Amino acid sequence: MLRTKREILSRNQIKKEPTHDNKELEHIYQIMKRLNSTHDLSQVAQDILIIMIKALDCIGGALFVVNEEQNTLKPFAYSKTSLFLNKIIPLLTKPFEDHLFDLSQPQNLTARTATEKKAFLSLQYENFMESVIPKRISIAIQKMLKMKATITVPAIVKGKVMGVLMIGFREAVLSDKKRRLIDFVADQCAIALNNAQKYERLQDQYQKVQNVLAQQSDFISNSCHEFRTPLTTALFEAQALTDSLKENPVPGIYAKSLSVMNSLKKLHQITQKIFDVQAHDAKQVYLRPHTFSLNIFCNYIDHRFRSAMKKKGLKWRVKTEFKKELWVYMDQDLIEKLLSELIYNAMQFTPPRGQITLQIKKNSDHYSFKVIDNGEGIPQQERENVFKKFKGNHGMQSVGIGLGLYISKKIVELHHGKIWAEETKKGGATITVKIPKS
Repeated sequence: MLRTKREILSRNQIKKEPTHDNKELEHIYQIMKRLNSTHDLSQVAQDILIIMIKALDCIGGALFVVNEEQNTLKPFAYSKTSLFLNKIIPLLTKPFEDHLFDLSQPQNLTARTATEKKAFLSLQYENFMESVIPKRISIAIQKMLKMKATITVPAIVKGKVMGVLMIGFREAVLSDKKRRLIDFVADQCAIALNNAQKYERLQDQYQKVQNVLAQQSDFISNSCHEFRTPLTTALFEAQALTDSLKENPVPGIYAKSLSVMNSLKKLHQITQKIFDVQAHDAKQVYLRPHTFSLNIFCNYIDHRFRSAMKKKGLKWRVKTEFKKELWVYMDQDLIEKLLSELIYNAMQFTPPRGQITLQIKKNSDHYSFKVIDNGEGIPQQERENVFKKFKGNHGMQSVGIGLGLYISKKIVELHHGKIWAEETKKGGATITVKIPKS
């Protein structure tokens, strides 16, 4: 009878064990190496059985796995030797993997090994497969394999039986060396089975989360598509109404129509941002770079935001450090969108009479874009979070839904650049972007 106490040995512990010889150590190391190499347990189990046959000089082996939900023991892997494949398998009435052992009423030693949590050694092969394989076939298998002894060992982790290891031998008496190695293989199989089950559960949970996120993404994307058309129509009508009332003002009505139009514009901007986020997350945004003048582009950005800054009472400046015409190779539309998101973000957190500066530099291997404000700033602990989805609202006076900086980061990543936030020397925040030269 094998010992039932399990001790999981590390490789260093095995090396220090004086009862193991060098050849046995090599087999043990190969087993541990296979267990740590992949999550494909069926392949690992198959390799372990092959190594075990060489190490123990046995006829063959099989690994059975416990199914807790069905309370059964099912063959998981077996040593696929030519004799077993060509002579034994044809004798079976159904595939070896389809034989189930009922653990609620164990009728053979293999099932008893799992329920009683102890090893069995027998000279009669049919005792292990009784009620599953007919006795005449069991006797034929035993004679064909010239098998004199069969042993089953429970694979246990923290008192829980994960499976059963079955091994057939040509000799009736097993040495202590073989028993030690059998115990070790059973322990390692238990660990592998336990880890594989955890991995499968994590994979299932991950897949479920991914499915939910995909459903949410599809819902939001479809909603945005459905929402944009009537919203665009409403915005167009509100603009037309506001323009007509501006020429022929009606007391009180013009102000209300203007308020409606501004609200629709904000709603349209939010819808567009959600649509952009979905496109970036689905990796449906592509770079379309071309060569353009950075000088002309900077002048365009300067004029585009000048009236908005003046309306909010902010000082606005675009600062460049290149005098000659500078041609760059980038996606101009995405760079414009990137800077727009950063500038609008600065406007949200900068009070009236504040200042916002866009600084653009040419460096040896990259271009830098800095949006500098003297607003409320970004707390140290929030400077990484502001670029996450729905995390851009870092202040009490924030507006919007926190997607602008997330979109900015995605655009920068498409250009293989970097973006980060830091504190401005005189108070406020500085968002820096580095775009490498093509």
